[in-house]
Amino acid sequence: MTATVNTTGSNYLIRDGIVANYKFSGNSIIENATFVNVSSLGFQSFYFCANLRIVIALDTLLSIGSQCFSNCPKLEQLTLPDTIQSIGDNSFSSCTSLTSIDLPLNLSSIGSQAFYSCSKINSATFSA
Repeated sequence: MTATVNTTGSNYLIRDGIVANYKFSGNSIIENATFVNVSSLGFQSFYFCANLRIVIALDTLLSIGSQCFSNCPKLEQLTLPDTIQSIGDNSFSSCTSLTSIDLPLNLSSIGSQAFYSCSKINSATFSA
Protein backbone atom coordinates (compact mmCIF):
# COMPACT_ATOMS: atom_id res chain seq x y z
CA MET A 1 0.00 0.00 0.00
CA THR A 2 1.35 3.42 -0.94
CA ALA A 3 1.74 5.83 1.94
CA THR A 4 -0.56 8.84 2.38
CA VAL A 5 1.07 12.27 2.39
CA ASN A 6 -0.27 15.33 4.24
CA THR A 7 1.55 18.60 3.72
CA THR A 8 1.60 21.85 5.64
CA GLY A 9 4.01 24.11 3.81
CA SER A 10 7.41 22.44 4.01
CA ASN A 11 6.29 19.88 6.66
CA TYR A 12 5.34 16.47 5.29
CA LEU A 13 3.50 13.85 7.37
CA ILE A 14 3.75 10.49 5.64
CA ARG A 15 1.50 7.70 6.94
CA ASP A 16 0.42 4.12 6.50
CA GLY A 17 2.31 2.05 3.96
CA ILE A 18 5.51 2.26 1.96
CA VAL A 19 7.21 5.16 0.22
CA ALA A 20 7.88 4.24 -3.41
CA ASN A 21 11.21 4.49 -5.20
CA TYR A 22 11.98 8.07 -6.30
CA LYS A 23 8.74 9.36 -4.68
CA PHE A 24 10.12 12.71 -3.45
CA SER A 25 13.48 12.67 -5.24
CA GLY A 26 14.67 16.18 -6.05
CA ASN A 27 11.88 17.87 -4.04
CA SER A 28 13.18 21.25 -2.86
CA ILE A 29 10.12 22.12 -0.73
CA ILE A 30 10.37 19.44 1.97
CA GLU A 31 12.14 20.58 5.14
CA ASN A 32 10.65 18.17 7.69
CA ALA A 33 9.52 14.59 7.03
CA THR A 34 7.70 12.59 9.72
CA PHE A 35 6.78 8.94 9.17
CA VAL A 36 3.92 7.22 11.00
CA ASN A 37 3.05 3.56 10.30
CA VAL A 38 5.43 3.48 7.33
CA SER A 39 7.30 0.19 6.94
CA SER A 40 9.69 0.90 4.09
CA LEU A 41 11.38 3.82 2.33
CA GLY A 42 12.27 3.00 -1.28
CA PHE A 43 15.34 3.51 -3.44
CA GLN A 44 16.19 7.23 -3.76
CA SER A 45 12.79 8.16 -2.33
CA PHE A 46 14.23 11.39 -0.85
CA TYR A 47 17.38 11.64 -2.97
CA PHE A 48 18.69 15.21 -3.30
CA CYS A 49 15.97 16.95 -1.32
CA ALA A 50 18.09 20.07 -1.03
CA ASN A 51 16.21 21.63 1.91
CA LEU A 52 15.35 18.53 3.96
CA ARG A 53 16.56 19.21 7.52
CA ILE A 54 14.66 16.86 9.84
CA VAL A 55 13.64 13.21 9.44
CA ILE A 56 11.59 11.56 12.19
CA ALA A 57 10.38 7.96 11.95
CA LEU A 58 8.07 7.39 14.91
CA ASP A 59 7.33 3.68 14.66
CA THR A 60 7.14 0.57 12.45
CA LEU A 61 9.87 1.54 9.98
CA LEU A 62 11.78 -1.61 9.05
CA SER A 63 14.00 -0.61 6.14
CA ILE A 64 15.57 2.36 4.42
CA GLY A 65 16.36 1.77 0.76
CA SER A 66 19.64 2.45 -0.98
CA GLN A 67 20.43 6.12 -1.56
CA CYS A 68 17.16 7.03 0.17
CA PHE A 69 18.44 10.29 1.70
CA SER A 70 21.66 10.57 -0.29
CA ASN A 71 22.74 14.11 -1.18
CA CYS A 72 20.46 15.90 1.28
CA PRO A 73 23.05 18.51 2.30
CA LYS A 74 20.93 20.21 4.99
CA LEU A 75 19.82 17.04 6.80
CA GLU A 76 20.86 17.65 10.41
CA GLN A 77 18.42 15.65 12.55
CA LEU A 78 17.69 11.95 12.11
CA THR A 79 15.41 10.00 14.46
CA LEU A 80 15.01 6.28 13.80
CA PRO A 81 12.66 3.92 15.66
CA ASP A 82 13.70 0.75 17.49
CA THR A 83 12.02 -1.27 14.73
CA ILE A 84 14.55 -0.39 12.01
CA GLN A 85 16.33 -3.51 10.74
CA SER A 86 18.24 -2.41 7.65
CA ILE A 87 19.80 0.68 6.14
CA GLY A 88 20.69 0.36 2.45
CA ASP A 89 23.84 1.26 0.56
CA ASN A 90 24.63 4.98 0.44
CA SER A 91 21.38 5.77 2.30
CA PHE A 92 22.77 8.92 3.87
CA SER A 93 25.86 9.54 1.76
CA SER A 94 26.77 13.21 1.31
CA CYS A 95 24.44 14.39 4.08
CA THR A 96 27.05 16.94 5.02
CA SER A 97 25.12 18.60 7.87
CA LEU A 98 24.48 15.39 9.82
CA THR A 99 26.50 15.52 13.06
CA SER A 100 25.35 12.46 15.01
CA ILE A 101 23.53 9.18 14.54
CA ASP A 102 21.74 7.06 17.11
CA LEU A 103 21.12 3.53 15.88
CA PRO A 104 18.90 0.98 17.66
CA LEU A 105 20.28 -2.40 18.72
CA ASN A 106 17.76 -4.22 16.47
CA LEU A 107 19.54 -2.91 13.39
CA SER A 108 20.94 -5.98 11.63
CA SER A 109 22.29 -4.53 8.39
CA ILE A 110 24.03 -1.30 7.42
CA GLY A 111 24.81 -1.12 3.71
CA SER A 112 28.05 -0.15 2.07
CA GLN A 113 28.95 3.52 2.43
CA ALA A 114 25.65 4.24 4.21
CA PHE A 115 27.17 7.37 5.78
CA TYR A 116 29.86 8.06 3.18
CA SER A 117 31.01 11.68 2.94
CA CYS A 118 29.08 12.73 6.05
CA SER A 119 32.04 14.79 7.12
CA LYS A 120 30.44 16.39 10.19
CA ILE A 121 29.40 13.19 12.00
CA ASN A 122 31.25 13.20 15.30
CA SER A 123 29.08 10.76 17.26
CA ALA A 124 27.56 7.37 16.47
CA THR A 125 25.81 5.38 19.19
CA PHE A 126 23.83 2.15 19.41
CA SER A 127 20.99 2.32 21.90
CA ALA A 128 18.42 -0.06 23.31
